[in-house]
Amino acid sequence: MTDSSRLTPVQRELALWVLQRSRVPGVQALMAPLERAVASVEGSVTFIDLRVPLDAPRSTVADGPLPVRALVNSDSGELAGEVLLWVDNGFLSGLELSWYTDEAPTGWPSSAQWCRLDRPVRHRLWRRMLMSANVVNER
Repeated sequence: MTDSSRLTPVQRELALWVLQRSRVPGVQALMAPLERAVASVEGSVTFIDLRVPLDAPRSTVADGPLPVRALVNSDSGELAGEVLLWVDNGFLSGLELSWYTDEAPTGWPSSAQWCRLDRPVRHRLWRRMLMSANVVNER
């Protein structure tokens, strides 16, 4: 079953928090359509597919995950996971919450749990592996 709606305020603010701090050229175009994006959740609440309006500006950001790691803490302050923002064909196409804990999260982290952004050392290699494994789909 698929549930489609708008992003929640926490999800939208988290995406903006990552985009604004990423220092990746071209992210400004990814921010503009977030208010009007349609979010679809199928199965796990930890992955949200996004569809932005067709009149949204296209970004120059490369397809795949945005080249930053947005780390999040648990309520107890321990590192619990990271948020990935996916780009497809110049548009923000997904938000993913990965976790480092034994149990999957049941919701998105509050702003008090957002801790920092890191740049993956091997992002280019990681992206090539995702593309060759067909994890990143073309639109």
